[in-house]
Amino acid sequence: MKKTILAAIFAAAIAVSGVAGFATRANADGTGNTTDTEFSFYNMNSSGHSVGREKRNTTKVYCYPWYGPSVKYNVEGYHTATNQWMDRSNSFVISTGTQASLTNYVYENGERSARLGFVRQSYAGVYTRGYWSPDSSRNYTIFR
Repeated sequence: MKKTILAAIFAAAIAVSGVAGFATRANADGTGNTTDTEFSFYNMNSSGHSVGREKRNTTKVYCYPWYGPSVKYNVEGYHTATNQWMDRSNSFVISTGTQASLTNYVYENGERSARLGFVRQSYAGVYTRGYWSPDSSRNYTIFR
């Protein structure tokens, strides 16, 4: 009876460690940070940026402006050695209502934080609003 109980405890310990190991691997495989976050840019400002977010893989940045004037966007990566945000994409004018996938090189440059940069295209006392995520689960209209 004692051997049976010890065998069951040992088997349970192996099963739990296998599950824990699997859970750890799931986070280390480059699963993207695809949760949408809202952004807002006031078009009386000449430029601005979103908050920085963790970038987990080499996928394109998702950007969906749904309200306001068109803005020029670019992707920036945080370079820890210099403590500066660096341009990691071309600049793109994305029309309101367009779901966009922005080609960028944040992760490839060893940077693990990304943000959107904004440059005003029209002087107006209104906001451009939208959603973005640093990683994508699919491609939309691709901007290279």
